Amino acid sequence: MKKVLIVAIALLPVISCSKKSTPSSSTGKTTEAQKTDGSTAAASAEVKPDNPAPAESAEVMAGHSTYKAKCGRCHGLKDPGAHSVAQWNDIIAKMAPKAKLDSAERANVTAYVNFYAKKG
Repeated sequence: MKKVLIVAIALLPVISCSKKSTPSSSTGKTTEAQKTDGSTAAASAEVKPDNPAPAESAEVMAGHSTYKAKCGRCHGLKDPGAHSVAQWNDIIAKMAPKAKLDSAERANVTAYVNFYAKKG
């Protein structure tokens, strides 16, 4: 029993840091109508501003999904409007390798945070 517990504890970091799949060009969102179990559970915490612009592209929406899945895995998610485009570009350059983002994921996350970045 002790060996099983030790093995389970040893595998926990490996499982929690395993590669998470994210959509590369689709929204990845599920609407209430799309849910198969009929539940109306509240959505997970959103990082989007209260009034999102209506012109979100598929790349921005995929970036939101990747941002939640990959960036939120290790730390709290920041409001994209908290930083300017230049600041986000520096942050992403530093964090993308740590989050193991591939080039498509990095481009999508960049598009997402830059879309909502602080203006001016």
